Amino acid sequence: MQREKKNYIIKIRNYLKYRNTIDYYKLREIWIINDRRDRAADNGEFFFRHLRKKNPKGIKAYFAIEKNSYDFKRLQKIGNTIDLNSNRYKIIALKTNRIISSVSDNWVYNPLNNNQIYIRDLLNFDIIFLENGIIKDDLSKYLNKFDKNFNLFVTSSEREYKSILEYKYGYNKNNVILTGMPRYDNLLRLKNKIDKKKI
Repeated sequence: MQREKKNYIIKIRNYLKYRNTIDYYKLREIWIINDRRDRAADNGEFFFRHLRKKNPKGIKAYFAIEKNSYDFKRLQKIGNTIDLNSNRYKIIALKTNRIISSVSDNWVYNPLNNNQIYIRDLLNFDIIFLENGIIKDDLSKYLNKFDKNFNLFVTSSEREYKSILEYKYGYNKNNVILTGMPRYDNLLRLKNKIDKKKI
């Protein structure tokens, strides 16, 4: 078992070294987007929908979620949906340039689980935190740069943006951005279709 694991790690390391040698990242960007492991319908999904609609040149975007979740089948209709527990997901994760998530759990940025410690020096992706709401309290104990090390921390209001910079999160203006939430943009699109009398 140990020998099989060793050979598996060696193969992955050789693949990553080869990929980095041919400057893979200049060929095409690969982005993995997600919400929770077993549920979508958050900022990740609506950002993914936006990307699929706009289809920006040079970006291949995937939405990662567990295959046995209700949302998997729904998202398959949009395309490029991958099962978080599959080997295909691991292969794509090794190639990815960006992981964009509305959750900050370690599984999001650790696609090979315990084996990632053997290849961490060869991984080369940005981590973008597209949070699932607006932070109103000081969460720097959980979302600080030392623990999570986001390359980009997306915020949705002026007060929230300032609080991330002022509290002890460890981020600066180079990696905190104020954009708003994709999920909110979707609500604005739907507001004229909602029968307000039923609310």
